[in-house]
Amino acid sequence: MTFHARAAVPVLLLSSLALTGCSLFQQPVGPGPVQPTEEPAVVDEVIAALEPLTGDEEPLPNSQELFDTLIEAGYDAEDIETTLDESPLGNEVPAKMFGVRVEDGCVVGEIRGGAATARLMPPSESVDTCLFGAVERPEGVDAPSGEERGEDDSDNGAGHIPGEEINRPREEATESPTEDSGGSGTDGGTGGSGGGSGTDGGSGDGPPELGGN
Repeated sequence: MTFHARAAVPVLLLSSLALTGCSLFQQPVGPGPVQPTEEPAVVDEVIAALEPLTGDEEPLPNSQELFDTLIEAGYDAEDIETTLDESPLGNEVPAKMFGVRVEDGCVVGEIRGGAATARLMPPSESVDTCLFGAVERPEGVDAPSGEERGEDDSDNGAGHIPGEEINRPREEATESPTEDSGGSGTDGGTGGSGGGSGTDGGSGDGPPELGGN
């Protein structure tokens, strides 16, 4: 199934939109009328399931109410996500955003002003979720952790060259002095003595030293 062009909108911005008051589905202002986009039936099903939470502009439903409503409608707890009930500073949010994982992707939407709107979008490629950032999930549902790098993987992570060893033991990273290097120090000292004995040659060519007989 082909996703709509609006599916290219980065889902990472959802939490930010909820906190700033911008609508996820705000139509651009143009000279002509905007034709509404027809959404798949799965979107209408989620909107219909949320009807008990719509109709009143205030207050917005909280996360637990949204979880209970969708689970009662038959959606699995593992497939539901919402944005936080309030901003990190404790301020009210103008909209409640949600994501519901379905077979065709993610039904991502918001409840704002007593109405629910949603669209079908692709899930994230990394962790296969619908929302990013600070989101809430039903009790008992853990946040995805992504794929862990194995010991035999050639990729050491972002910012590192494949094959580069970034976890080299300390004893290997610091080389201890060798006997050759110590011998070189001794030779250097001997060379200094030789330089001192070279004063005989210096006394023949240079001026006589003061006090020397």
